[in-house]
Amino acid sequence: MNNFNAQIKPALTFNQQLDHLINDKGLIVNNYDNALSILKHENYYRLSGYMIDFLDKNDNFIDNISFEDIYNVYKTDKEIRSTLFELINDIEVYLKTQLANYFSLTYGPVGYLDPSNFNFKNHQEYIDIIDFLKRCGEVNKRNASNLIIQHHNNKYNGFVPVWALVELIPLGTISKFYSLLKTKDKKAILKIGYNDISYEKLESFYHCVSYLRNQCCHYQRLYRKNHPIKPKLYTPSNINLGSFVSGSTYSLVLPLLYINPNQSLGKRAIEKLKNIERNSKVDFVKNYGFEANWKNNLYLANGHCVK
Repeated sequence: MNNFNAQIKPALTFNQQLDHLINDKGLIVNNYDNALSILKHENYYRLSGYMIDFLDKNDNFIDNISFEDIYNVYKTDKEIRSTLFELINDIEVYLKTQLANYFSLTYGPVGYLDPSNFNFKNHQEYIDIIDFLKRCGEVNKRNASNLIIQHHNNKYNGFVPVWALVELIPLGTISKFYSLLKTKDKKAILKIGYNDISYEKLESFYHCVSYLRNQCCHYQRLYRKNHPIKPKLYTPSNINLGSFVSGSTYSLVLPLLYINPNQSLGKRAIEKLKNIERNSKVDFVKNYGFEANWKNNLYLANGHCVK
């Protein structure tokens, strides 16, 4: 164990962490006690993820950058994640509702257990379906103490209908559920619950929302990030929303608003984003890839694709 410890940087006290930033890295700290309090509440390693943008080639802080500047960026990112996450719950519930209702009426309460009810034209698609069914089959085990599972174990020999299943599987699996449907079923759900969008792009949007949910849930940085998940290009009818940088945080926020079923919540989220930018003075265009007219455009995008 000692050999392993020798390969890792030594642990530092909170005071040592702050002194290291000041004395070894040249960081300006305007209020030592307040900065120390922040380090005691926020993981140094988490904050360090926002420091890298302000270091020179020698790994020292560039001139005039303070601890307070970096914490402002960190706090802004945190507030943006919280605001976006508020929208995701309703978006998730809406898709679950459309899926459960249509699929149960078409294939029966436990029709999801039959692979032939899904689309597979090649080996990989079949493997994906088997993996999905495996995840569904593990729901009972993973949720043994859940009242829904206990009820169906006692009354229906453990068979869980799709309308109950969707309440127990995460958004990523729900998104996968939709992607594995036969084309005719994707189109049918689209016709019932959505406007002005193809099923391919809807599938892409939910994949993006699932990814964004994980980023928000696990406190991942959105600031100046080039995201690996990129939505399919979508041009809504009747409105012109300009262009955006692919891979930017804004490129994920737009799909989030397009398929948001709760427009009043969406409006509140946009207002919060406006306040966050104004109060923090962190430029959303420069640091999150938002386009210049983003405030008006998000209002136009809000709920555009949902009936």
